[in-house]
Amino acid sequence: MRVRQSPTPARPRWLAGGWGLAAVAWLAAAGCNFEVPLANYIDEPRLVSVSVNVAELGPLIPQRLLIPSAAPMAELMPFDRAVARAVVVDANGVVVPDQEVETIWFNCGFESCVFDPELPRCEDIPGVTADFPCTFGAGDGSVEFVVPTLGPSTVNTRVITLFGVIAFDGARAQDCLAARLELSERIEGCAYILRSVKLGPSWSLLVWADSIGLSSLIPISQLPLPILAQAPNRVPIVSEVRIGDGITQRSYSPDELPRVPVRAGDPLTIELVYDPNEQFLQTFFVGRALPESESFLFRPQTETIFERVFTTGDITSQQDQGVFVLDGGEIPPGLFGLDGTFDFAVDEAAQVGAVSRVLFAYTDTRWGEGLLTLEFEVIE
Repeated sequence: MRVRQSPTPARPRWLAGGWGLAAVAWLAAAGCNFEVPLANYIDEPRLVSVSVNVAELGPLIPQRLLIPSAAPMAELMPFDRAVARAVVVDANGVVVPDQEVETIWFNCGFESCVFDPELPRCEDIPGVTADFPCTFGAGDGSVEFVVPTLGPSTVNTRVITLFGVIAFDGARAQDCLAARLELSERIEGCAYILRSVKLGPSWSLLVWADSIGLSSLIPISQLPLPILAQAPNRVPIVSEVRIGDGITQRSYSPDELPRVPVRAGDPLTIELVYDPNEQFLQTFFVGRALPESESFLFRPQTETIFERVFTTGDITSQQDQGVFVLDGGEIPPGLFGLDGTFDFAVDEAAQVGAVSRVLFAYTDTRWGEGLLTLEFEVIE
């Protein structure tokens, strides 16, 4: 059965432009009325999101489809065909077509991340496991690959890490990769990312791993039967967008978002509301070793959703900026939040008819990622 997902961390590590870590703030932005553009302000082509979802189910755990959802499946099983998509926007915040982006994707392996251009394709290596570095593939903004089977190490982490080389604005992916390997001067139009991807559902995956002779730190004999029904992680669904101007607040469906009228100097408050039913179904179990015991305790946990927010044109954020670190991974510069509510302002010098965009890249606890773009037009 082929399940096509519409293209859409808490632990991604982003390295923007050339090979250095992404800067915390920019010092200038041509054509912008703001004196000090912030780190989440876009005025040039930029990588804003990377999603990795199931494109086609493999043979394992077919019951993953028993709970229907319109959201892409972001938790992979061995032998699934997955799609990695790098979302690049232009200086106006408009998504660049996949055909204008080049990417190369590597499986890092377990010990350390290797991204050698001579690495063979994972699919061409007999018996390859996710423990070993290999090349997933190359192409435009969206590249499909087959998820390798578990190895003795990844059976415990149930995570694979992709290294992505992303080229845009006329750059070539091979040139970007060469520059990264040689630690040469920055090449415009290059971005790099270490992107963690969850394998699972975890507990069904461990049962399958045991059936092929792979043991984990958590004995399957201790797995309570109910947790085997845990659903695969899916990208959160935004069910409502609330936009206020300091006086009134309006609600919009994300499926029918208009170009919202604003006035120069207006304050803006934007809140994303996530589908509560979908989020309830995303409850998952975490196993914790009991002190001085060989037993494990399994407790349900609800997802946390993180947002990175970017602005363009005549809109800037009114909250602190910076780089935030979670579990050893670096979030790219941008406005970062946990409650879905953000404050912005329209430039007082904005011209009537000018169009600005606000982009939300949202990520859940298990690294399902989506992108939402809002458009605003200045009126008299």
